[in-house]
Amino acid sequence: MATGTIVAFHKDKPICFLEDDQLKKRVLVLRPEGLEIGDRVSYQLISSPTGLIGISVKRL
Repeated sequence: MATGTIVAFHKDKPICFLEDDQLKKRVLVLRPEGLEIGDRVSYQLISSPTGLIGISVKRL
């Protein structure tokens, strides 16, 4: 599991971006209910040819 901090929400879609603690890159994740900008989360990191995608997001 990887960890990061929520840094931005998409204005029209239920997705958000978090900054990974180790990679120092933004990761696209589905936005779970109740998360706010600045919340610390853990997630499963998956790399794809189009970028980094995170799944299974949980608040720390």
